[in-house]
Amino acid sequence: MKPAMRRYQSDNDYWRIREFLREVLLINNLEQKSWDVARFDYWRWHGILNMKDGTLEDDVFIWETPDGQIVAVLNREAPGSVFLQIQ
Repeated sequence: MKPAMRRYQSDNDYWRIREFLREVLLINNLEQKSWDVARFDYWRWHGILNMKDGTLEDDVFIWETPDGQIVAVLNREAPGSVFLQIQ
């Protein structure tokens, strides 16, 4: 099964990404090899809404399996900085 990439679309994606980040943290034995949920929340609520650092719709990309399971998320934090969260 080849994952398909798509852009962030709605608040439902936000909640699914948060769950994905929690799962990745557990898979990695609590080692932070990707963002934790708090950092993603901070970027959304402070970085985007207060600092005007882009938009979720333009700056978040999701890779999903055909059955809808998230396997990777790519997001920017600032111009020139991107982060890949991968399972």
